[in-house]
Amino acid sequence: MLEEFIDAVDGIAYAVDAEYRIIAVGRRRWERFAVENSAPELRADKIIGRNLFEFMTGPELEKTYRDLADRIFSTGEPVVIAARCDSPGVARELRLAIAPLRLGDNGTALLFQAQIISETGRPHVAVFDFKALLSALKQEADLPVVTMCSYCEQLRRPGSDPRSGPGSGDEEDWITAETYYRLGGSSRVRISHGICDDCDATRFPDL
Repeated sequence: MLEEFIDAVDGIAYAVDAEYRIIAVGRRRWERFAVENSAPELRADKIIGRNLFEFMTGPELEKTYRDLADRIFSTGEPVVIAARCDSPGVARELRLAIAPLRLGDNGTALLFQAQIISETGRPHVAVFDFKALLSALKQEADLPVVTMCSYCEQLRRPGSDPRSGPGSGDEEDWITAETYYRLGGSSRVRISHGICDDCDATRFPDL
């Protein structure tokens, strides 16, 4: 019954329980998403029952989502976030909604719903080819780490101080992927996800 409901929700949707286990997905759209992104390891049967944070890299990102989930569970108020979900040849703007979902006697879950607002084609940007990055990592385990903002998908400029925050005076702490390559950035890196100063201030002012 729960999966039938989620399958009827627009966009790519899934639900997690209070322990952050994925308990249901909208299979029709989720399976299409996995196929289109050449990610058979993300098929619905392979992710149900797993912890949401297995699919996130970076402690900053995990902490933000935990704080956000705690607030939604306690207040019952949904949250809507503007985000990006780029692939090597496409820039995508998303609307991510997170809302409490009552499960009757089984408590409350969180419903995540991602809807594509726009898609724009562009020349291939290798840093968004995550399968290729993982393949390179298997061959060379000590690759340098580059942090990517999970919401605007800018990259932390190599050499910038990760402890600097808003108002640090360094306006290029976070740069677009295109600028990253113009400055000599490499694709042979490990990607960790975090939150840039602008997104931290504008998307999560209460956190």
